[in-house]
Amino acid sequence: MNFDLSEEQEMFVSSVERFAAPIDVEARRRLRLSPTGYDGARWQELAEMGLIALAAGEDAGGMAGSAVDLALVLEAIGKANAPDPLLEHGILPALLLERGGAAEALEGVLAGTTLATLAWTERGQRYSL
Repeated sequence: MNFDLSEEQEMFVSSVERFAAPIDVEARRRLRLSPTGYDGARWQELAEMGLIALAAGEDAGGMAGSAVDLALVLEAIGKANAPDPLLEHGILPALLLERGGAAEALEGVLAGTTLATLAWTERGQRYSL
């Protein structure tokens, strides 16, 4: 089996790494303490790069990326410690909206104009079962 990345995947990872890398510690701190906790301009860049739409199907306006593509993107974002809420406010809500048939809401999420999240726990609750 060949587990090497394709040339296209390598170029894709490089572009995500270039996007994720230029945030310094002080900028991260400011973002964390800001009312939204994220940078709207960076969020729009994520949308323009197609990263929010990565896992959504093509019929829904997404990129129909594979699990490997998703893992590569999340690894690059995590490796740079980028303060972008891509998984929790982009990819997961997009998948749920697509599967739920909420096309209008999905369009806004994929375009980066709507910020959504999955509310699956209540504030201050622990994960103990």
